[in-house]
Amino acid sequence: MRGVVSGGMVTALDSLGLQQAFDVVYGSSAGAGAGAYFLSGQARAGTRLYYEAVNNRRFINVLRGLRRQAIVDLDFLFGEILPQQVPVNFEAIRQTGVELVVLASLVDGTNGAHETVEAVRFSQFDDADDLLGALHASSRMPVLGGAPFTYRGMRYWDAAVLQPIPFYAALEDDCTHILVLLTLPRNIIPGRLSLLDRLLVAPRVANASPSLARMYRSRSDRYRETCRTILSRSALRDGPPYVEGISAAATTPNIGRTEVNAARLKAAARAGGDAVLATFRRSDARLNDQLFPVNAHGQPVTVRLDGAAPFHDAKGHDTRGAESA
Repeated sequence: MRGVVSGGMVTALDSLGLQQAFDVVYGSSAGAGAGAYFLSGQARAGTRLYYEAVNNRRFINVLRGLRRQAIVDLDFLFGEILPQQVPVNFEAIRQTGVELVVLASLVDGTNGAHETVEAVRFSQFDDADDLLGALHASSRMPVLGGAPFTYRGMRYWDAAVLQPIPFYAALEDDCTHILVLLTLPRNIIPGRLSLLDRLLVAPRVANASPSLARMYRSRSDRYRETCRTILSRSALRDGPPYVEGISAAATTPNIGRTEVNAARLKAAARAGGDAVLATFRRSDARLNDQLFPVNAHGQPVTVRLDGAAPFHDAKGHDTRGAESA
């Protein structure tokens, strides 16, 4: 549910007219969905689903855990809510010419059987159903979201097990300008693995893949280190690669994985969007409850940047701009 923050952020990026300013968009877990809806021009509608469609016991019910059922029903999300309420406009994504890379954690095969495991990348999707399958694989929280999700003949769990922020995927592709959307409020340090994760989730992950379970136990440490790297690189202002990390204000509600309070979710989405507007020097504007930019008096305002265009140098060469959600 913390993905509502990156949803608000990509909504603001869309309002700024920056959809075509990226050569590739990387997404892990809920951030992959945010990236898809951003490229399809549906960021606002996709974000509002968090507090208008899935903040209920049909989607999240901790009591199901007592019956060894999925606490978070991702089959409901990807089988009913997304296809029926806000179907992703796959053709619009294709027409942008911007590559979408979705990360997931492979459970089966060589990758899951050895000490070294890596996040698997998906791109070049055949159609909307193929893309939804990748998004489901990327978001399938171990145990809390049920058994591994089968996609393209292999089983996957949440990308957050291995690469919660797809920053290193962009570095590996030699991207020179990387904009990173962070879902934790500013100055909030990711916490240690929870008691639930240690006692319930990790042992059951080990049953599927011992090597993946070791990565799961250390994911909080990797998350913290990745955040520190992004923020320090962002503060240095040197490169390439040039890195800009955006996080919401410290006063933003810290959203947990199973948050259902509509007011808190809406506030987090707005805070994420406001952080993006401020980063692009539009702190005179903010997002309203419908996630449209308004001024201090609540009146609609245009924040689109003049000349918003892809990152190209003076000779027209691709400089590999990337957004990591």
